Amino acid sequence: TVSSHIVDVKMEAEGSYWMHQRSYNDALGAKQKVCTHTMLQRDVASARESNQKDLEEPAGSACSYIFFQTYKVQGCEWFFSTHDARYRVTFKKDDAAGAGLSMDMEPIDKTGLLTASSYQFQFWNKTEECFLLTKSSGNEKQCEVHVWNGTATERAQLPSCKAAYKEQCPTTKSTHHTFTSNCRVTSTNFDIFSIKESDVSTCL
Repeated sequence: TVSSHIVDVKMEAEGSYWMHQRSYNDALGAKQKVCTHTMLQRDVASARESNQKDLEEPAGSACSYIFFQTYKVQGCEWFFSTHDARYRVTFKKDDAAGAGLSMDMEPIDKTGLLTASSYQFQFWNKTEECFLLTKSSGNEKQCEVHVWNGTATERAQLPSCKAAYKEQCPTTKSTHHTFTSNCRVTSTNFDIFSIKESDVSTCL
């Protein structure tokens, strides 16, 4: 079982988490979204402002945050440019979720490309530093494995989270592996001399 307090403490310690794989198509034009990176931007929870937090939250209680999320598109992982969005995020105790917590993400900047999503935490493993989120799209359950920043690698094994992924989304026909080492390329570590101008133009 996980609580908003546990997630908050982990976000403060790690700074962010990355999507490692997902069970569904999520494309911008013809290119799949990859390198989805979620960071805690600002806490707006009254519970935190009053410094009143418990590991056990009363049923129906909710805590709100602002998350800053970025992603790249497949084929452009090597480039530093990202697509960015801010979400108002509300956590709520949820006995129907496998790990006892749900999360609603509402886009703050209304661009027409962003939609609200409701997630359930189905699995949480503090040893492997990963967790499983699910959401619904029509009659389809969609699964996402996320890993904390400090342990996010392309070859991360995450056996228990991947087992939970298969259990929650057993009919998935194609798994999208969304994290590579190039996901960490930013404007500060980007090697401008290693690319051609024609390559850059396709990723702007």
